[in-house]
Amino acid sequence: MKALIVLIVLIVATGLAFYVVWMNRESEKIVTAVVPISVAALIGVFLSVFLFGGEPAVTARFPTVFLYRVSDLQPLAPPDRPLLNSLFEVPTLAAKQPELAKDKESGAALYHELLQKAIIDKLASTFPHSWEVDIADFKTGMGQQLTVQPAQDATEPSTKLTLSELDALLKGNRFAGTYATPSPGLALPLGSSMTIASPHTAPSGMLEGRIAIKNAFVTLTISTGYSLWMRSLGGYRVLMGYSWEQEQDFASAQYIVEVRAQFSRLRSGHPNMPKYKKWVSQIISALRADLDEQVLWSQTRENYLFRKELERVSGVVTPLRPSFLGPIQHTP
Repeated sequence: MKALIVLIVLIVATGLAFYVVWMNRESEKIVTAVVPISVAALIGVFLSVFLFGGEPAVTARFPTVFLYRVSDLQPLAPPDRPLLNSLFEVPTLAAKQPELAKDKESGAALYHELLQKAIIDKLASTFPHSWEVDIADFKTGMGQQLTVQPAQDATEPSTKLTLSELDALLKGNRFAGTYATPSPGLALPLGSSMTIASPHTAPSGMLEGRIAIKNAFVTLTISTGYSLWMRSLGGYRVLMGYSWEQEQDFASAQYIVEVRAQFSRLRSGHPNMPKYKKWVSQIISALRADLDEQVLWSQTRENYLFRKELERVSGVVTPLRPSFLGPIQHTP
């Protein structure tokens, strides 16, 4: 409020000053004295906005890992590892269009497309009705409780993309049209545009994909790049009690996800800029919670150790085996 009052006073004072100059426009002394001052003031304004006032870019990078059976590329869900709902889309695709569920790249290309689709799934589940939301994620002894609701101070309208519009943007991605959970679509800041480049072979020879969201306040880019493929389950082999021979039936594909947000310098001090910074932060947190292998591996170990302690205390051992996910029923 104080900033608004000061701004109004400055505008009025500037207007009065230029009115006085206009009234005395025949005076060469006054005009020649005012012009350099005005130019210097304008230069100061532009330097403040474009050079010193810009918001720094935000960048987050993290690895994503998919585990699957080599023979049919079906996803592996190890015990104690948080389950990604989008994994159900692999067996669904195999049931609907078996030819699309095959892969010349030993599963690396297929799961790269699933990664991109999982990102869209997460955005749609986090921002289904409004881009201004409050997210509460509680982890207690009763389990995890995640709630997403419109922000109490939400005032800005949204641009809404329907599922059919998202499917059109995902053209070229084999998982377009298949959804693990129902969703009304995706809400973006008003005036936002979205483009999606399905994973493809870049000039570098690597598989790369990109999702870009642009509006007047920020350009958000979510890039996915192929990183590593191994006929191995890594540390999960030990947790599942598999032998070296059994491990050879499975593979792991790893990718790097990079989220980068570049904020508009012209609007760096706009009253709504904090809302866009919060939106970017929520996107990064949501994606890391579901896809960051560093987070998932840490949670898996914690769950494993807790389960083992319960078995020790109770004396009851329940053998757990990894599961292969079956087709889902919901396909909008």
